[in-house]
Amino acid sequence: FDFDYEVEPILQVVVGKTLEQSLMEVLEEEELANMRAHQDEFDQIRAAELAEAQRMEETERRRAEEKERRLAQERERIHNERTVAKKVAARGFAHRYIGDVVSDVFDNLEGTGFFYDPLVKEIEDTFVPWLLDGVASSIGGMREAQDSLNDAVQNALKMQNDLAKIASDQHTALLVSMELRKQEVEAVAAEGEAPAS
Repeated sequence: FDFDYEVEPILQVVVGKTLEQSLMEVLEEEELANMRAHQDEFDQIRAAELAEAQRMEETERRRAEEKERRLAQERERIHNERTVAKKVAARGFAHRYIGDVVSDVFDNLEGTGFFYDPLVKEIEDTFVPWLLDGVASSIGGMREAQDSLNDAVQNALKMQNDLAKIASDQHTALLVSMELRKQEVEAVAAEGEAPAS
């Protein structure tokens, strides 16, 4: 029995298995390091996408608050304009009513022959109708301006709604894109795990 000769094949097998096992452990450690790097990269991308989504949500929230504030201002302005228009109409009605009353009194006095004043006659026949026509045309102009303003506000609100819909569609597309990217990363991670098993 020659010990050196008999032991050499056994030592070669043991050393070969040890080297092979060591090489496998090194490859596993490298693969684990690569997987950790991919996971870290994925976490960074996910954190960046989450931050971007939160930023977009905050921007959308601020935009909605600004829109609501402007709508409230516009409602207040329209309410104030309607109040002014009602006051103007009431004042015009009062002037017409008072003008009619004064006219009736003077007509009755003149009809009874109490007095006749050419200046009053001139005012009743010329000035009062001219004044009433001027007030009526001013009110008509205010109504036209109000209608134009209402049309402009409705167009602006429609445009704002269209922009909000576009922003919502873009947000939805971004979420879909994020989901697809997540699925791709999971698929790549799954493919990376499949050869290791």
